Amino acid sequence: MTSQSDDNTYYVNEYGVRAKNQWISVANDDDAEVNGETVETLWYYFGDNGKAFKSENGDAFKKKTCPDATGSRTYFFDSEGHMASGWITVENGTDEDIYYCGTENEGWAYTGWQYLEPSDELASENYDDMVWFNFKSSGKARKAKKTEGKETTTWYNKGSYYTFDRHGVMTSDWYDLEVASNNAGVATGTFADKAYTAEEGTKGTGWVYTENAEESDSYWYYLVSFTDKDGAVRNVPFNSVATDGLQRAKVIKGKTYLFASGDGHMLKGRKELTASNTALVHDNAGGAISKDMTAG
Repeated sequence: MTSQSDDNTYYVNEYGVRAKNQWISVANDDDAEVNGETVETLWYYFGDNGKAFKSENGDAFKKKTCPDATGSRTYFFDSEGHMASGWITVENGTDEDIYYCGTENEGWAYTGWQYLEPSDELASENYDDMVWFNFKSSGKARKAKKTEGKETTTWYNKGSYYTFDRHGVMTSDWYDLEVASNNAGVATGTFADKAYTAEEGTKGTGWVYTENAEESDSYWYYLVSFTDKDGAVRNVPFNSVATDGLQRAKVIKGKTYLFASGDGHMLKGRKELTASNTALVHDNAGGAISKDMTAG
C-alpha cells in the first residue's frame, strides 16, 4: 500500500517493508487523472531512499531516468508520483519540448522514428490520422523552435534531409523556405513559395511526379538544390524561384526540357518561343536556348 509522509509518497508491503529502487503498480480505484487521462493502473518508481519520484515547485512533471527491462529509459512523474504516459509537453523558457511516452503501461519516452497519432491538441490542425516524428536519444521530438521564428527545421541523417514543423511532425510534399544561394538569377533572401520533400521525408534531386501545391493537378517537376537562409540544403523545382516570369529550358541527360514559370512544372507539347523571349531564357549552364530549340 502507498502512504504519505511530509508530502512524500512511500510504498509499504505486507511485511511493513518500504519499497526501494523498484517499480510498483496499484489499481486506480479513485479514478485519478494522470496527464489529463483516467488510467486503470497507477505506476510509481521508488528511489533508494524509498520516496516516490514526483514533480516539485509547481512543475507539471519530473523527468527521471529509471531502470527497466531494457536497462534504463526516460520517464515523467506528476506531483502525486504517478508515472505519466502519452504526449508530454515541458516548458523550456519561451519554447517547449515535446515527448511521447507510450501507453499507460509503458511510460518511457520513445526515441527514433515513430509513426503516431497526433496529440488531441493537434486534432484541429491539418494533419493525417497518423504522422511521422523523430525523437532524439533524450526523447525530445525534433522540431522547429519558436524562439528562432522558423516554421520548419531540417535534420541531416545518413545522406538525407528531413524537415519537421513546430509540432515535431515531419513535413511531406510542399513547404516554404527562404533561399540564400544566388543560383539561376535568384538573389539571396528570395522567398520561395514551395520546396519539395518526398513522402518519406528525404529531399532528393531529379524528376518527381506529384500534385502541385494547390492539389489541383499533377505534373512532372525536376528538383534542384538550393541553400536556405540557415545554410540547409533544400530542393525546389527548377525555375520555380525565378521572379522574372519566364520559361526556362534545362538539358537533362542530353535532352532539353522546358519548364514553366511560377511552380516550375515541365511543359508538354509544341511551344513557340519569341525571339525576345529566347534572349532571356537560359539552360542549366547559363547559356541562351539555341535557335533550333526556339523553332521547336
